[in-house]
Amino acid sequence: MNSPIIFMVSGEPVPKQSTRFDGRGRAHTDQRIAVWQACVGWQARETMRAFPPLTGPVSVRIVFNLGNARRVDLDNLSKAILDAINGIVIKDDRQVVNLHLMKHIKKTSGVIVEVYPGNYLPPFAGDNGWTNPT
Repeated sequence: MNSPIIFMVSGEPVPKQSTRFDGRGRAHTDQRIAVWQACVGWQARETMRAFPPLTGPVSVRIVFNLGNARRVDLDNLSKAILDAINGIVIKDDRQVVNLHLMKHIKKTSGVIVEVYPGNYLPPFAGDNGWTNPT
């Protein structure tokens, strides 16, 4: 597949912070993160239905639309998305050679994910069909 993979997921994006460990030394994933990543993974699988994960270098653009002005780290938001598409859209997130992240405050929350084969990332063309620009 040489064309870009583009999909949207509605809902408030959830940041994935550093791994937390319980008292027994086991890693723990917050339930909100697990649910968000499952939603992203489901949409990624729907988009990739008949195609295997991309191999080789990829360029990724992720646009986060947040429903409120809360303070959240952009890099933590991206970790949840990249982990969710691992093994579905891309074979491994180590393939990412170009990463462009944006966040906006909008009435309609969600994320737009664009994955391009290779190291070229075209200019951002706007909301790519996001229905509510305010």
